[in-house]
Amino acid sequence: MYSFIKPYEKPLIGYVFRIWFFFTIITLIILLGFDMILGYKINSFEKSIISNNKRQTQFLIDIETFKKKIKFLNKERSFAKDVETSNKLLVESLKNFFELIPEQITLNKIIVDKNSLTIFGITPSKDVYNLLLAPPLKSIFSKSVVDFYLQDNGWYRFVSKNESKIVKKEGNK
Repeated sequence: MYSFIKPYEKPLIGYVFRIWFFFTIITLIILLGFDMILGYKINSFEKSIISNNKRQTQFLIDIETFKKKIKFLNKERSFAKDVETSNKLLVESLKNFFELIPEQITLNKIIVDKNSLTIFGITPSKDVYNLLLAPPLKSIFSKSVVDFYLQDNGWYRFVSKNESKIVKKEGNK
């Protein structure tokens, strides 16, 4: 067997195999690089999700805390408005009450409670009190009791205790 060409040595690894092997290695390096980058990004996103979940939980706790504070402040505001209204009504009532006091009667002391009014004063006679001050008090209060004490000068010192029965509306406790 003869050959028309001169035999030459064949390399163990051919030129095409070297190119194929080189590109395969580069491809594997690129794929491993993408895998590392994706792993890093996935890990980063997982940490971000955990961090955001913790922040979300904290925000929900803060929202509940603020809701409780708002509820408390609304109750306080409502209470303050009730007190303000009550004070305005009391001032107006006292103003109207003092307009009812006749000139002959002198007041020494007034005690105002939620459901009662106690008046300490001096009157020239029981009749002046009974004719001028007792009727308006009886029209305002459900129970009106007065005690007279005679003084040395002939005038009377009196203590008038007036109470009203407050009827609670349904729904108020």
